[in-house]
Amino acid sequence: MDAAVKAALVASRGTGIVSLAGLDLPAIPARVRGHLPRRLTVLSLAHNPRLGVLADGDPAVLLGPSGPTASTPPRKSTVGGGKKGGGGKGGGGGRGTVTPPTGTPGGNLRRVILTDCGLKALPETIAVWTQLRALDVAENRLTALPDVFAAFPQLETLTAANNALTDLPASLTTCGRLVTVDVSRNALGPALPTVLCDLQSVVTLRVASNGLKSLPEALVGAAALEVLDVADNDLPSVPPVLLRCCPQLVSVDVAGNPAADHIHLSEGWEWLAERAAAAAQRTALYRLEGGD
Repeated sequence: MDAAVKAALVASRGTGIVSLAGLDLPAIPARVRGHLPRRLTVLSLAHNPRLGVLADGDPAVLLGPSGPTASTPPRKSTVGGGKKGGGGKGGGGGRGTVTPPTGTPGGNLRRVILTDCGLKALPETIAVWTQLRALDVAENRLTALPDVFAAFPQLETLTAANNALTDLPASLTTCGRLVTVDVSRNALGPALPTVLCDLQSVVTLRVASNGLKSLPEALVGAAALEVLDVADNDLPSVPPVLLRCCPQLVSVDVAGNPAADHIHLSEGWEWLAERAAAAAQRTALYRLEGGD
């Protein structure tokens, strides 16, 4: 095992946090599997662009020392989704799960950082990360995400910016605690995936630079939405119903769109402006009362 990997594993003892970030690893050494903390809560493999792939049996999937072996693979889910097969832009779709093996360190993971790992795909076996709160797969080459998000009921943050995603999995709608979604700089356009309209707990949605040509009025279904970033698309306008009827919406970034030239004249803009002003006032009062 590489000395840098050994040092990282030694540093993780007693913390539940393993960072193998920036080590220029071409693969995760198989022996890592036997040295992972039993209660691994945070894993970072960021900035290892030579990794390229996480296989079902890869130690990075964290099946752990007491998890299944090659002769007893985990049960996979069936993938639903897809634009024409009932996925993010067409509704419906399968919501498979994978049963995590007993004693799996991955079953305790709260945060996984796979930024800039050269990944073209994620295996469905990541569904063993059943306690996941935050998943960061930005700056890879992903064209799809596995439709296993039903396995992540605690998920709060999904960051998948700077990939090549053309759709999003239908099972995202099962993540009832999801607060922040960043899928900027992908290829989701020209239409916004309909699954994003059904994320009722999301507060911040970033879909900048996706070649979007329109926004659906159905986005009002994202009832908790406060911040909408649609910058650098090709939007001629923003549906007035979004500005008027999203009760929590206080910020819409349309910079770099044709709509930016006249958004302040749009029907419903005054509603957004009033909510934004009220939110700013509440923030100012909170700071005064808190003494910060």
